[in-house]
Amino acid sequence: MTSDGSSRPWAWLVLSYIPLLGWIPLLIGKRDGEVRWHAANGLLLFAALALVGIVATLIGIFVPSISCIYAVAMLIASVLYLGIAILALVMALEGRRLMVPLISRYANRVARR
Repeated sequence: MTSDGSSRPWAWLVLSYIPLLGWIPLLIGKRDGEVRWHAANGLLLFAALALVGIVATLIGIFVPSISCIYAVAMLIASVLYLGIAILALVMALEGRRLMVPLISRYANRVARR
Protein backbone atom coordinates (compact mmCIF):
# COMPACT_ATOMS: atom_id res chain seq x y z
CA MET A 1 0.00 0.00 0.00
CA THR A 2 1.17 3.48 -0.76
CA SER A 3 0.74 6.48 1.47
CA ASP A 4 -2.42 7.58 -0.38
CA GLY A 5 -4.12 4.25 0.30
CA SER A 6 -4.07 2.90 -3.25
CA SER A 7 -2.21 -0.25 -4.15
CA ARG A 8 0.27 -0.05 -7.01
CA PRO A 9 0.97 -3.37 -8.67
CA TRP A 10 4.67 -4.09 -8.71
CA ALA A 11 4.27 -5.65 -12.18
CA TRP A 12 3.60 -2.22 -13.72
CA LEU A 13 6.83 -0.90 -12.22
CA VAL A 14 8.81 -3.91 -13.45
CA LEU A 15 7.38 -3.49 -16.96
CA SER A 16 8.40 0.17 -16.85
CA TYR A 17 12.09 -0.69 -16.93
CA ILE A 18 11.98 -3.52 -19.49
CA PRO A 19 13.02 -2.07 -22.87
CA LEU A 20 10.11 -1.47 -25.24
CA LEU A 21 7.56 -2.92 -22.79
CA GLY A 22 7.48 0.39 -20.93
CA TRP A 23 4.80 1.55 -23.37
CA ILE A 24 2.28 -0.73 -21.70
CA PRO A 25 2.24 0.97 -18.27
CA LEU A 26 2.65 4.39 -19.92
CA LEU A 27 -0.51 3.96 -21.97
CA ILE A 28 -2.61 1.86 -19.59
CA GLY A 29 -1.56 3.37 -16.26
CA LYS A 30 -3.04 6.79 -17.02
CA ARG A 31 -4.51 7.18 -13.55
CA ASP A 32 -1.32 6.47 -11.62
CA GLY A 33 1.18 9.29 -12.08
CA GLU A 34 3.96 7.36 -10.36
CA VAL A 35 3.68 4.40 -12.73
CA ARG A 36 3.57 6.78 -15.70
CA TRP A 37 6.71 8.54 -14.47
CA HIS A 38 8.64 5.29 -14.10
CA ALA A 39 7.44 4.08 -17.52
CA ALA A 40 8.58 7.33 -19.13
CA ASN A 41 11.89 7.19 -17.27
CA GLY A 42 12.50 3.59 -18.38
CA LEU A 43 11.68 4.35 -22.01
CA LEU A 44 13.89 7.44 -22.02
CA LEU A 45 16.75 5.43 -20.52
CA PHE A 46 16.43 2.92 -23.35
CA ALA A 47 16.18 5.73 -25.91
CA ALA A 48 19.48 7.12 -24.59
CA LEU A 49 21.08 3.69 -25.10
CA ALA A 50 19.70 3.54 -28.65
CA LEU A 51 21.05 7.04 -29.33
CA VAL A 52 24.53 6.00 -28.21
CA GLY A 53 24.29 3.01 -30.55
CA ILE A 54 23.24 5.17 -33.49
CA VAL A 55 26.02 7.70 -32.90
CA ALA A 56 28.64 4.97 -32.48
CA THR A 57 27.43 3.29 -35.69
CA LEU A 58 27.60 6.54 -37.65
CA ILE A 59 31.10 7.20 -36.37
CA GLY A 60 32.10 3.70 -37.43
CA ILE A 61 30.64 4.22 -40.90
CA PHE A 62 32.13 7.63 -41.58
CA VAL A 63 35.50 7.09 -39.87
CA PRO A 64 36.39 3.45 -40.55
CA SER A 65 39.80 3.76 -38.92
CA ILE A 66 38.12 4.02 -35.50
CA SER A 67 35.21 1.65 -36.15
CA CYS A 68 36.18 -0.38 -33.08
CA ILE A 69 34.70 2.46 -31.03
CA TYR A 70 31.26 0.95 -31.66
CA ALA A 71 31.98 -2.18 -29.66
CA VAL A 72 33.59 -0.28 -26.82
CA ALA A 73 30.87 2.39 -26.71
CA MET A 74 28.06 -0.16 -26.76
CA LEU A 75 29.69 -2.29 -24.07
CA ILE A 76 30.11 0.68 -21.76
CA ALA A 77 26.65 2.06 -22.54
CA SER A 78 24.95 -1.32 -22.11
CA VAL A 79 26.58 -2.02 -18.75
CA LEU A 80 25.74 1.50 -17.59
CA TYR A 81 22.15 1.15 -18.81
CA LEU A 82 21.70 -2.19 -17.08
CA GLY A 83 23.06 -0.85 -13.80
CA ILE A 84 20.92 2.29 -13.88
CA ALA A 85 17.78 0.37 -14.90
CA ILE A 86 18.20 -2.16 -12.08
CA LEU A 87 18.85 0.60 -9.54
CA ALA A 88 15.84 2.57 -10.80
CA LEU A 89 13.65 -0.53 -10.61
CA VAL A 90 14.71 -1.32 -7.06
CA MET A 91 14.06 2.28 -6.03
CA ALA A 92 10.66 2.22 -7.80
CA LEU A 93 9.65 -0.88 -5.87
CA GLU A 94 10.61 0.97 -2.67
CA GLY A 95 8.38 3.90 -3.68
CA ARG A 96 11.23 6.25 -4.61
CA ARG A 97 12.49 7.78 -7.84
CA LEU A 98 15.99 7.65 -9.31
CA MET A 99 16.68 11.03 -10.88
CA VAL A 100 18.96 10.47 -13.87
CA PRO A 101 20.49 13.74 -15.12
CA LEU A 102 19.11 14.91 -18.49
CA ILE A 103 16.61 12.03 -18.65
CA SER A 104 14.35 12.27 -15.60
CA ARG A 105 13.53 15.90 -16.34
CA TYR A 106 11.78 14.76 -19.52
CA ALA A 107 10.06 11.92 -17.66
CA ASN A 108 8.40 14.58 -15.50
CA ARG A 109 7.01 16.24 -18.63
CA VAL A 110 5.70 13.01 -20.12
CA ALA A 111 4.12 11.83 -16.86
CA ARG A 112 2.10 15.05 -16.51
CA ARG A 113 0.29 14.57 -19.85
